[in-house]
Amino acid sequence: MLYAQALLGIVVFIAIALPMSSNWRKINWKLVTVAVVLQFVICALLLKAPIIKDGLLYLNQAVGALGAATMKGTSFVFGYLGGGDTPFTITNPNAVVTFAFQVLPLVIVMSALSALLWYWRILPVVIRAISAVFERALGTKGPSGLVATANIFLGQTEAPLLVKPYLERMSRYELLLVMTAGMATIAGSVMVIYSAMLGQLFDGVLGHLITKSIMSVPAAVLFAHVMLPNDESDRQELQPPPRIYQSAMDSITRGTGDGLALYLNIVAILIVLTAFVALANSVVGFLPYVGGEAMTLERIAGWIFAPIAWLMGVPWHEAMTVGSLLGVKSVLNEFIAFIQLSSMPVNSLSEHSRLITIYALAGFANLASIGIQISGIGTMAPERRKDLADLAWPAFVAATLCRGHRRRLRNVMAKLYFYYSTMNAGKSTALLQAAHNYRERGMRSLVYTARLDDRAGGRIASRIGISAEARHFGAEVDLYADIATEHSIEPLACVLIDESQFLSTEHVKQLARVVDELNVPVLCYGLRTDFLGRLFEGSAQLLAWADNLVELKTVCHCGKKATMVVRVRPDGSVETTGAQVEIGGNDRYVPLCRRHFTSAITAGEL
Repeated sequence: MLYAQALLGIVVFIAIALPMSSNWRKINWKLVTVAVVLQFVICALLLKAPIIKDGLLYLNQAVGALGAATMKGTSFVFGYLGGGDTPFTITNPNAVVTFAFQVLPLVIVMSALSALLWYWRILPVVIRAISAVFERALGTKGPSGLVATANIFLGQTEAPLLVKPYLERMSRYELLLVMTAGMATIAGSVMVIYSAMLGQLFDGVLGHLITKSIMSVPAAVLFAHVMLPNDESDRQELQPPPRIYQSAMDSITRGTGDGLALYLNIVAILIVLTAFVALANSVVGFLPYVGGEAMTLERIAGWIFAPIAWLMGVPWHEAMTVGSLLGVKSVLNEFIAFIQLSSMPVNSLSEHSRLITIYALAGFANLASIGIQISGIGTMAPERRKDLADLAWPAFVAATLCRGHRRRLRNVMAKLYFYYSTMNAGKSTALLQAAHNYRERGMRSLVYTARLDDRAGGRIASRIGISAEARHFGAEVDLYADIATEHSIEPLACVLIDESQFLSTEHVKQLARVVDELNVPVLCYGLRTDFLGRLFEGSAQLLAWADNLVELKTVCHCGKKATMVVRVRPDGSVETTGAQVEIGGNDRYVPLCRRHFTSAITAGEL
């Protein structure tokens, strides 16, 4: 069902653009096909190729380091409002997190860093390399192709500055491509902000945002071409990019100034638009109740955008929620939509739908961007203001279709997940909830648990009293063959593995084949380390082979996150020898933070 829905979404979004085409007979369907295939290739390379995938993980770590460094600066300037030590006892840590003083300042630091990387010629080289790939595959030559690629890292008004001398002589198609790519992508500075906001919701979110932004380039070329088939003879030859900064210090100071302007603009627009939404909801609230609930802009947007959300791959029972966020993003902006997404309860959306929503929201395709582009690009080329105004709505529609189209492509690719934790973090509960969600949607899944653990009679049982039937895996079981057989009888939507620390190396490779060859997602739940801090075989292999690593958190007695576990004897002493696996006796295992784990192992007691 998911695959049929995915293909239907691709066809529908392209079909929506056809009536808006200036001359559909001139559409180059070979280019359209190549653009679609190229998005599959980009997605596969960035999220599946081991070297690139590892590189994206390092980028996530770099974002964490950048955030920590920014926190040093904000705490120095703003004190505890910026993340410094508080002069009072904290009872609710979330209450002292201020978006304006702790999260948003990252945009200033990122803006300065981007300017410095541009001066050092690092960003131009990266942009040229990616641009060369798109030029060979899609024919995006000249200034418009460079701007479309530069939008992966720069904003929708910053990227056109690279080709300012060419803007007045661009064809209408080239202008449309510049505007569409600007709305469809996200700037590197705000990409880091989104990553910081959503890091707790989805592991490795920066890699997904980068993938989304790069995939947006061929999607923008596709929809710009469908709406306004281009004339090859109109294209200009591109000269070397201009030198924007005169020195490293000039790049840092000017980048900081640009970042500050963006920071203040974001703060101001969030205040104003949030106030306007509240005022509008006050007015809409006078309408009669529907379904026993008051009317709000979010509910109305949900009804309008729910079909689009479904075409993107969201199950219908969650389409209203996602549709509401899409409406907020389109009418207001993506920042407010992301804030609403990050504040939603974890169980309000499935992981599948949450990832779709992240891809769909990431981009500048909103009504405010129409004004920003007409004003910003129009200032660089005043004689093209009329063309910019005429092309603004087609660019907005094309960019909106880009977000749905690329998300459809991303949706059809399965992944291997490893949900790891220490003891008593609710791993089995999370697995059973995921299995229930799939059943509730009428989607078939297989559930496995280790034959080694037979405490629940071969069932998967949670500490809160819920359980479910499960298949068993042991050394003699070929998981790939077993799953492939079931998948051939009736398509599977998902495979869930409990006690995955007991998987063998061969089992993990078999599960990777399930993902890569059968395109079936596999979700593994298990411990990361034993009572001495050693990796289990299955955990070690999953840490190496999984596409997504997600930590299920619990707490140490000190209040910090528990990442380790100790095994305690009946007399209260801590075991430092013994078999790695001991089934049962969960009350003998105590989750601890690393500091208290080290002291307990050293002292032999808690």
